[in-house]
Formats: sequence, C-alpha cells, structure tokens
Amino acid sequence: MQGEVRSPGSYTLPHGATLSALVVAAGGYTDNADLAAATLLRGTAVDVFLSHPRLMKGSPEDLPLADGDTLRIPARAPGAPARTRARPVDAASFAGPNNFGATGLLETPTARMMPENRYRLGATQVHPYRYYFGTVGIYGRIEVNGRVTEVLGVPGFDNTSSYGNYKDKAVDAKFLLLREGAVLPAVAVAISDPHGTRLYASQSVVLGKRAGPFDLSLGIGNGRLGKAPLPAQGEGFKIELFTNPAKWAREALPFGGVQYAPTPWLSLLAEYSPIRYERQTADPARKKYFPAAVRSPFNFGARVRPLKWLEIDASWQRGEEIGVSASVAFDIGRTLVPIRDEPYLETPERSRGPLQDRIAFALADSGFSDIAVSSDGLTLRVGAQNNRYFFAPRAVEVLLSAIAPLVPPGVEYVRVQLKENGIPVAEAAVPASALSGAGSGLFPADRIRGATG
Repeated sequence: MQGEVRSPGSYTLPHGATLSALVVAAGGYTDNADLAAATLLRGTAVDVFLSHPRLMKGSPEDLPLADGDTLRIPARAPGAPARTRARPVDAASFAGPNNFGATGLLETPTARMMPENRYRLGATQVHPYRYYFGTVGIYGRIEVNGRVTEVLGVPGFDNTSSYGNYKDKAVDAKFLLLREGAVLPAVAVAISDPHGTRLYASQSVVLGKRAGPFDLSLGIGNGRLGKAPLPAQGEGFKIELFTNPAKWAREALPFGGVQYAPTPWLSLLAEYSPIRYERQTADPARKKYFPAAVRSPFNFGARVRPLKWLEIDASWQRGEEIGVSASVAFDIGRTLVPIRDEPYLETPERSRGPLQDRIAFALADSGFSDIAVSSDGLTLRVGAQNNRYFFAPRAVEVLLSAIAPLVPPGVEYVRVQLKENGIPVAEAAVPASALSGAGSGLFPADRIRGATG
C-alpha cells in the first residue's frame, strides 16, 4: 500500500480480499488523497475506481486482489478539490427495458437481469403498439414483468363501445441459469405471456457476453419470436420449452444483437428481430397493419440515462417506425417521489468514526454515492454523485443539510461539488456559520439558499 493512506506498507490479507479490505487495513485515506488518480500495480498500472471503502464493499469497483499487488494513491496538488474517478461502465449499463418492459434490447430479451430488490415502471410506443409495464428483480436471478399492450386504432369490442383500443394483459418472467464468467456467457430463460390468450407469447433461451463496452446477445425462441404463434391456453400455464422441447426447437428462430456503452449514461443498440408480423394470426394488429412482411428485421436505438433512476430511449424499428420509451427504476423501500426528506440521524457507533467516514455514511443514506471528503482545517470540501434528486439545487440543499451537524469546529467554509454520471454539474460554497443549528431541528432550508454562493 503506497501513498495517501494513514499506514502505508505491506499487508498480508486473507484469500479473496478486495481493494476495500486493503484500504481499511491501511487505516483509510488521508485528507490529501487523490482518489481519481489511484492505480493498482499488477505487472502494469490499472486504473481503479475508489470511494469510501465501506461504500465500495460488494460493488463492481471492489476488485479482488492477487499476491504482489500494489495500490498506489497519490497526493492532490496543493489547493486542488477532492475528486473521484468517473464511474466505469458496468452491467447496469446494459440492463434497460425492451419494448414491453423486460430487460433486453428492443423486441427481444437478453441474459441481463434487473438488480435485486429494484423495480421499474415505464411506457413505450412503437406504432401500432403502446406498452405500459412494471418489472421487479428478485434475488438477482429472477425477473418478473407485468404489462398491458394497447393496439392503437383497433377497437377492443366494437366501434360503439367506450372501452377504446384493444388491450391485452400479460405476465412475463426471466430466470438466470448461469452467471457470466471469465470465459462462459450468462445464460437465461425468458418466458413471455404463458397464460390466457397468449397473443404475444414466446419462450426463449438467450446467452449474453460482455466485452469491454460491448454486450453481445444471442438467443433462440418460439412463438412470437419463432415460426408460428402459440395457441391460447385459457386456465393454467403452458410452456412448450419444458413440456415439449423437441417441438419448441423445431419452431424456434434465432435472434440477437449488441449494445455499446461508451459511457455509463449512454448505450447504442442494434438488433436482429425474427418476429414475422404478417404470420401473427391472433394479433389484433395484423389485419390492419401487417398484411405483408415488415420492411426490415433490423432495429436500432439509443438509451440515455440522465439520472440513475431515469431512462429515455429512442429507436428506429422494423425499417419504418420510430419508437420512444421512458422508464424510472428505484430500489424497493425507497419512495418513488420523496414527499419529505427525513433528516439523517447519526448512530452513536458512527459518531465515533473519523470525519470522512461520518460524512460518507450521512450522504450515502441521503441518496449520494462516489463521495470524496477533504479538509485543510479552514475549508471542508465534499464531492458526491447525485443519485436521487431531479433538480441540482435541491440536491445541494439536502447534501448541506446532511453534513451540517458534522462540520468540525474551526472550519470556516464548506465547498461542495455535485456530479451526475461522473460529470460535475453544480458547485456551491457556504460559510460554516450558516449551517449551525442543523441538529436542533430548527434548520430551515432557506438559510442554505440565502447563504450559498
């Protein structure tokens, strides 16, 4: 361990130890650590993405260590603010919804899954279909999706009914059979609409393999993704992949695609879709909109994530239609739109920790990540990634309110830098005296607004 930690030197750690364990063993970072310039020496220098060790633990950035590794953390230049390296592209960059809500490309599923205990709500329109969906991730290996498919311009009953357009309800599920390894791909089974009318039913096996910023997908499926639509089931569930795998294989067709994520907030997609719209005899849209084959089986799109919880997609599908989609995703237990932000209450155990730890825990509990803290005795500098608040000024207010009770005596100014997707979007400076009284419960936000520069 070299550089800006409290106890640099050599350490013997248990098998399977990670970067966060090494930082904890070395006593944590000094106030002058430049986390954005940290490197791991393993034959060659490898960039690493450090933050508070207790927040790193279990994350994709918490790399496992090998014998002989050296973690080097240089010092910041005099007067330079605390900073962290921009978050790298990870599996979450490829876990967006397809047209009807399941994690996938546009018309096909992938082997990627929604994170555990996370849910997603959204809507998509690709004429003549409009989809409304809700999806939840369970245990990291199961994904359940509920959706309503509306067929625009096709009445549900007759032209005199007030019901409106035709609507079909369906439930989908996906199961991760094999996690991706260094060599082997991820393997998942996707089951769509196995009950009732089965207008849009399919069953598929799909493989996924990541290569740097690329995520490759290859699958095979029957039903809507195969040579012929599946018949209605009525009561109960029917899954030909399990009940008659030979028939499933005969009727299945291949599909696949690729996602490219140059940054964590942007993904570009290309997909081959096997859907034969003109053969979907039970689909209410076929007679009016698909008397012949569509112009192209290739679809292209872009996904933008301006915030961790928000995704907006635009696509060109079937060689003739523009598709648009928007979805929000949140962790279970966290309110969709906070009506009131509960003040952070520090536990006695945390109050005995060093200042960096105390501020990191306060901000992590308030909806921030990638937290960097430094102080020269007169100025306290804090940098953080905003994961929760749509408006940057509101995020700054919450950040300052959370750390206000923790500002040590002698500090005259507090400077904060707010980031979104690793990019600085707001900076603020406030006299420490303006934050006094935060622990009394009589701490109005307008005092921060008036003092912030």
